[in-house]
Amino acid sequence: MLARRKGKLPFYLNALREKELCEKYPGFLLNNFHSLLRFWQEHYLNKDKDSTCLENSSCISFSYWKETVSLLLCPDQTAPCAIISYIDEVYMNIDKDFSED
Repeated sequence: MLARRKGKLPFYLNALREKELCEKYPGFLLNNFHSLLRFWQEHYLNKDKDSTCLENSSCISFSYWKETVSLLLCPDQTAPCAIISYIDEVYMNIDKDFSED
C-alpha cells in the first residue's frame, strides 16, 4: 500500500524479480505473491466484517486495498504495476488454482 502511494510499485516488483534471479529461483516469489493476492481477494471480497477489520486496523480504506490488489493482479503484461509483467513466461505459474497447493 505504501509503495503504491509513493509510486514505487514497479520498483519493488522489479526488486523481487532481481532477488529471484540472484537466488536462482525465477518466478518463485512473484508467483507466490500473485497466489497470495488471489487468496486475499477470495477472503476479503466476500466478508464484510473481515474487510472492516482490515480497514480499521490499517487505517487504509478498503477501496484502496481493492484497487491496489487489482493493479497487482492485472492480466496486462505491459502494465507497470502488474505482477505478471515481472515474471518471465517460462516461469509463469499464475494460472494454477491456489487451492491446488
